[in-house]
Amino acid sequence: MAQKAVIFIFIFLAAVIQFSFFPSLFPLGTCPDLLLLLVIFWALREGFEKTAARAVLAGLLADLFRFQPVGVDIFLFSLAAFGASSLAKRFLVSHRTWEFFFTSGVVVAGTIVYAISFNFIGGIFYSKGGYGQVTTLWHILDWSIALRIILNLAIFALAFRPLEKIEKAFELYGQRMPGFRK
Repeated sequence: MAQKAVIFIFIFLAAVIQFSFFPSLFPLGTCPDLLLLLVIFWALREGFEKTAARAVLAGLLADLFRFQPVGVDIFLFSLAAFGASSLAKRFLVSHRTWEFFFTSGVVVAGTIVYAISFNFIGGIFYSKGGYGQVTTLWHILDWSIALRIILNLAIFALAFRPLEKIEKAFELYGQRMPGFRK
């Protein structure tokens, strides 16, 4: 129970940082996606089954902080978690050999798919001509996707090792001592 509370606080703080602090730090309007990075990291480490609830919570908070229809980021974060988990099960055989480079590639792919999907859905919901108007390809493939990839990779490179340490601490916390009964 305490681990779930810490994870909720961790996701909530990441949402506050992403939607309150980063927009003033990055003036171009493109900020790193901390919640997406957390979901991808957890999906790579623990699989989709354990990450699904965290992805839904992160998506719900992102939807609420963006003031958009609830369910958009829930769907996209769940899709990112499923995709990252599937790629990890398929290609990440040895966790130590190429782990950082593989996860960086998954972060790039996840950022591209998330940004294109979000731009497409945003174009459908918030087009200037009217609700549900078809958007053009140039609206979906925005220049900010390349900048978002660079920012996400930089934040992920800085946060990869500390996140690993936190996850190992959670693993140690969840284990029971030998010889002790519940």
